[in-house]
Amino acid sequence: MPSSDTTNGAEAHHHHAPEAAGALDALDVTMWTDVSDAGLTGVVTSCGVAAGGLFDLAPLLPPQPTSDEPGRGTEDGGAVRAFAEQACLDVASATDDLRTAFETAAGDRADTLAVALSGLCAAPSDTLGQLRSDALATLPYVNNWHLAAGVEGYFAALNTPRPLLHTWSLSIEEQFYLVWPLAVLGVLRWTRSLRALLILTLAGAVASAVAMAMIFGNGSGESRAYYGTDTRAQALLIGAALAIVMAHPLPKRRSGSVTTTSLVRAFSLTSATRVALWAVGGAGLVTVLWMSMVDSSATAWIYRGGFTLVAVATAGIIASVALLPDSPWARLLSLRPVRYLGAISYGLYLFHWPIFVLVDNARTGLVGWPLFLVRVGLSFATAAASFHFLEMPVRRGILRGWRAWVVTPLAVGGTAALAVAATAGATTPVNAVPAGAGGLPIASTAPVGGDRGTSAIVPTVPAGTGGPIRVLLVGDSEASFLGFGLGPDSATHNVDYEGDGVFGCGLLNGTTLFHGTYVNGDAGQRGGHVVVPCDTQLTRWKADVEAYHPDVVLLADGEYEVRNQLIGKTWTSIGSPEFDTREMAALTSATRVLSSTGAKVVLLTAPYYHQLEQADGQPWPEDAPERVDRYNSMLRLVAARSHGRVVVADVNARMDPRGHFTTTVGGQVVRFSDGIHVTPAGAKLISPWLLNMSEQLGTANRAVGAAATTSP
Repeated sequence: MPSSDTTNGAEAHHHHAPEAAGALDALDVTMWTDVSDAGLTGVVTSCGVAAGGLFDLAPLLPPQPTSDEPGRGTEDGGAVRAFAEQACLDVASATDDLRTAFETAAGDRADTLAVALSGLCAAPSDTLGQLRSDALATLPYVNNWHLAAGVEGYFAALNTPRPLLHTWSLSIEEQFYLVWPLAVLGVLRWTRSLRALLILTLAGAVASAVAMAMIFGNGSGESRAYYGTDTRAQALLIGAALAIVMAHPLPKRRSGSVTTTSLVRAFSLTSATRVALWAVGGAGLVTVLWMSMVDSSATAWIYRGGFTLVAVATAGIIASVALLPDSPWARLLSLRPVRYLGAISYGLYLFHWPIFVLVDNARTGLVGWPLFLVRVGLSFATAAASFHFLEMPVRRGILRGWRAWVVTPLAVGGTAALAVAATAGATTPVNAVPAGAGGLPIASTAPVGGDRGTSAIVPTVPAGTGGPIRVLLVGDSEASFLGFGLGPDSATHNVDYEGDGVFGCGLLNGTTLFHGTYVNGDAGQRGGHVVVPCDTQLTRWKADVEAYHPDVVLLADGEYEVRNQLIGKTWTSIGSPEFDTREMAALTSATRVLSSTGAKVVLLTAPYYHQLEQADGQPWPEDAPERVDRYNSMLRLVAARSHGRVVVADVNARMDPRGHFTTTVGGQVVRFSDGIHVTPAGAKLISPWLLNMSEQLGTANRAVGAAATTSP
């Protein structure tokens, strides 16, 4: 940096340009925060975006020694900035810009390919199909739309290992970089006016923010609002608007030239303006940090202006750093370690998520800070190696010209072929709803009585009808997944099987915590298809038993019963007096209704659970074995007090014979990777035992009923 300095705002800016550039490099690290990644990319790379650049190279290159030659930038970093600025000013060079941008973007695509391949490592067989589709959607940068079209929301998608989940943001950026330059080229060619471009940009940002709020609605459109390119473009457009405001004016003739390498026009700043910019930068930093800490799926307001707020805050940081290179924020972000962090942040973002997914407590035995430090260390090492040995060689021309056009499609195609081959062993995924398969009824047809929330969904059988023993299975999604085995196997027993499982409804209605996220327990999906209220559960069950007249009713619940639940205004869980009182009352009411037509009720004990661990490697509270043991002891107590109407079937001992969560039994994978539901193999493992028990209990129950009928 030149040793001379001045108090003039414009001159001071030019003298401090290398520090400001370094700060902008370092700022790219905020891509780590989920709420600000797209906004920062839009701000820092908007000059390249505004003229057709498809790259985010400028914020990734570390500052280099400056050149004293006017019109020349710093080597590498400054050259890219000079190129981006000239691209902003000269629309006629768009063809060359696109070609150069394609070559530089190849380094980023190489990283993406590496991440796609890394995602294939150590994936459970029931997630391979999901991983294959994620990988194939990641390669052409459309994973955000793939995820938006899925049945699971963003935070629900975290329930199973998904190492490519984070590539949704890269997809949005690349789509934006393809569409936005064309819009900019059209506006500038037609108007030669940055003001017209600014109006278009701000209008687009407002439209995007409004679309996000409307699509989100009351929460039902969360996935679409979160992943949509149109709803997320607001952050990129806010960044582009800042660049337009700060960019040099367009020359009136094509021959016009710019002799400065700075992206920012010269501003004469008054003392009051400097104070205001200093405050804007500080407020922006505080806002971004605060949003990073409070953002969660439970904070619906982030969809109603929260994402816009963090994008504006990030733009404020950028403006403050660029215009006040001697500010505390610029000096902090200009520190060499922070600048290097910004330089490798693209790879750091790409590689950290699969590393955090794969390097877990189960594989390392670590929890808390030791596990976090190992993950962070591996993420940094991988990102640094990728930056120096993969990204930079590509960007410096190892694949320049025709080689990039040849190698990139081959690499993408090869990765896609490998993804398909490596996931050939995919088994049935947990989100494959078993409704309609294995004897479980499809609830999309109108049940008896027409009301899907309160009417029976089983065949009508008159009381006293003989034939096979009639068995009815009810409960939550755990009951539904048992249909994989009970349905097909019932044909080999003297059993007529029917099921009425409702995904999302436990025995207690109300709000629960699942992986730290609020889950409203007001409604569930009957048969996995039709939304019904949870508070009409006893009415549905009463209608089922009065229509079907089962000999035996199996009740399978558990996972909802071991979660933290909100009772009144207090969070509580199983084991507390108030919770246990309510749970016992709910079990007693359920068994009374299910046995009301004379059926023997069989309460199935819950197996142990082992879901995706917390970020620090600790298990979630709902996975505590003590909670499952407490619930199962309640089942036995209810049975003991039922005067013979209720018995207990110990599914826990069958699924977890070693007294703890078990993935495989007898060489078969019996649990899905979500750590809750049984696989088809697991259902078939216990179905003969359950069907034999049901047949014996049903036969005995009929005999008792016949004796009671014939007795004087």
